Amino acid sequence: GVRVVASPLGIMLMDGLGRRGCLLLGTFGTSCSMLALVATHSLKACMPACTASFAVVGLLVSSALFELCFGAASYTLVSELFPQQRRQQGIAWSHVCNYTVKAFAVQIFPLVLSIGGPLPIWCIFAVVNAAGFIVVFRIVPETLGRNLEDVERELEAEWAQRKA
Repeated sequence: GVRVVASPLGIMLMDGLGRRGCLLLGTFGTSCSMLALVATHSLKACMPACTASFAVVGLLVSSALFELCFGAASYTLVSELFPQQRRQQGIAWSHVCNYTVKAFAVQIFPLVLSIGGPLPIWCIFAVVNAAGFIVVFRIVPETLGRNLEDVERELEAEWAQRKA
């Protein structure tokens, strides 16, 4: 249900905030919602009546932010970052990496859940999203409204400067 509503809204959000802005909002918001789940889990002994509601809200916010921000932006951004002669290979490799990470997460999730419960999973997701925020902030250029050739030149110049 969340995906059906959030994905079209994500396209509009991406055109307003830009690709980079969507990814920053998604990583920051998801990290915060995971930390809220950690806090909710930690407070369940003190306030058992409230924690179930807060947990559901935290999970819905996390899911909505993921669909709003990553759903459209990740696929659009990948198609805009690779130079024309490498675009097909770049998109293919990004899908291979994306599905490999998803497959790993799906396989490891039940194991971590059975050993430590949901708390370690939420902590890991919070840390991964916080790291993602830093990576997007430092590395990912904004492509909204820009000529793809200009983005390519900017990225080439930046990589040349890093090699020097």
